[in-house]
Amino acid sequence: MNRMQVRRRLWHVPGLATIVLAGVVAASASAGGTTASSARGTDLGAAKRYLASFLKQATSIGITTPLRAAPPKGKVVYWLQGNIGDITTITDGYKAATAALGWKLTTLTYDTTNPQALNGAMVQAVQKGANYIAVSGQPVAAYSSALKMAKAKGIPVFDSFSTNPVGGSSNGVYSNFGGPKNVRLDGLLTGAYSVLYWKGKANVLFVNMPDFPVLSFLMKADRSNVKKFCSDCPYDVLNVSTAQFTGGKIPGVVVAYLQSHPNVNTLRFAIGAMTTGVTQLIKSVGLKQKLIIHGSDPAQPNFKALISGTEQAWVGLPRAASAWYTADAMARYSLGMSLEPDASGLMPAQIFTAATVPRPAPNDYVPFPNYEAKFKTLWHVG
Repeated sequence: MNRMQVRRRLWHVPGLATIVLAGVVAASASAGGTTASSARGTDLGAAKRYLASFLKQATSIGITTPLRAAPPKGKVVYWLQGNIGDITTITDGYKAATAALGWKLTTLTYDTTNPQALNGAMVQAVQKGANYIAVSGQPVAAYSSALKMAKAKGIPVFDSFSTNPVGGSSNGVYSNFGGPKNVRLDGLLTGAYSVLYWKGKANVLFVNMPDFPVLSFLMKADRSNVKKFCSDCPYDVLNVSTAQFTGGKIPGVVVAYLQSHPNVNTLRFAIGAMTTGVTQLIKSVGLKQKLIIHGSDPAQPNFKALISGTEQAWVGLPRAASAWYTADAMARYSLGMSLEPDASGLMPAQIFTAATVPRPAPNDYVPFPNYEAKFKTLWHVG
């Protein structure tokens, strides 16, 4: 058994989670048929077994090696925050984690629709004397010249939610939590969910935002499990731009697609914030087909939609917690400790339905109770 498999077993207690699975199967039964496979090349039992391990909260943060000493105080962290989605939740995580370490945090906000803005923000962080720079969701190509400047100054960059490899001194990127491993897992979960909900009769539209390359791993994983558990289920991808997202254009684009593709019954969104206004427009134009809406990276409105029943399933993305994982990598770097195997490892994942969503609706997915205290213990600052 490899280390990643061990960590997944630590995080997820195997079990049937009967209440949740009963809810999924009951919902699928309402679409017609029985719980047995009803389409050629469909394996509902395998889809059900796959989801079972991810219907409960994690049992560990997944990092167990404590620091050899408390990190030095006074380090300066620059966090480069793009103006998209609910990324301020990550900022809140950085505020709390750096405060626990006795470090200073400076947040620089940049315009994600400006291809030069991130590089400029990183140049500013280097010039202002950052000890560590944190970034999220963008390819190295978007800040390559600034990264060279940071490397020349001996300033490590700590990434998250991107496709960038962790190369340490070779490429200047020292961690990448929420990278391809995590998004693949998220996609596999929702792919299995689509098949199980519709009892092998899913017709999926994945609404993607290719401006963020890491989302391609998400889409491919989602499609792979749809096809694995239901080889005959139709699957299509609708690409939208960051400008369409920030400009509120996604509902119109999605509805136009649905009007020309009336057999679609599943809307799978790459990130939760992309659903804003979609259900309202669908209702206002009088579309009649039965649809489910689900995806990964839910914001609070998505959790509320689970409770109300207007959306059906979301894989939690530990946004605030991701900052603590990244701060852990920074702390280990500050002491000259190895960052492996955790620097590009998995964070916990959990799929929520109406049966399991916390009430009242949370602002963020909490992967493990009191995870902050666990990190503080590892850091000798608790």
